[in-house]
Amino acid sequence: IEEETFRDLDEFLIKKYYLAFKQYDQTKKTQLYILDKKIGYRDAKSLAKLLSTNETLTWIVMNNNDIDAKSAKALAKVLSDNKNILHFDIRNNNIGDVGAKAFAEALSKNSTLTEIDMKNNDFGDEGAKALAKVIRKNETLTYINADNNNIGAEGGKALVEALRDNKALTRVFMANNIIGDEGGKALAEALRHNETLTDIDISGNDIGENGGVALAEA
Repeated sequence: IEEETFRDLDEFLIKKYYLAFKQYDQTKKTQLYILDKKIGYRDAKSLAKLLSTNETLTWIVMNNNDIDAKSAKALAKVLSDNKNILHFDIRNNNIGDVGAKAFAEALSKNSTLTEIDMKNNDFGDEGAKALAKVIRKNETLTYINADNNNIGAEGGKALVEALRDNKALTRVFMANNIIGDEGGKALAEALRHNETLTDIDISGNDIGENGGVALAEA
């Protein structure tokens, strides 16, 4: 690794994430993958400082890193500050409602991100409601994945109702949550007003007969 490539990154991070940053360098500094590590708060703060000012990255993937709520709050700053990133993937971590709220706040300040993947992150209704508030007005996101979380009827209704006003999202994934009939009926109503969605997955959500009928008639 050339030293000048990482002149703003401390030696600790270079050693710990050597393979990730080597891949980053090989892909001409546009994509960064950090997978299957344990990113604690110290690492998250240092990474956020580096990535917030990076001018070439467009694609960031941080899967399976045991990122908790505190670390997620630090990393969310990347989306608040960096206007070049198009794809951000933080699936299979433990950000919870606190982390989801932090990313929602970051998204409210971001007008360039097109894809975010938050699958399997143990957030529920509070995180979903915070995201819904942003999605309602967001004009750039085309893809969001919230599969395999703990989103119930309240959070599910908030998310799908946001689709009534959103005119940018084309793909929404919310499989394996617990939005139930209420969420299903709310989605059916939202779909009557939405003309941009092309792909939505709400399988595995405990949607019963009433919700199913409503969706079939949407």
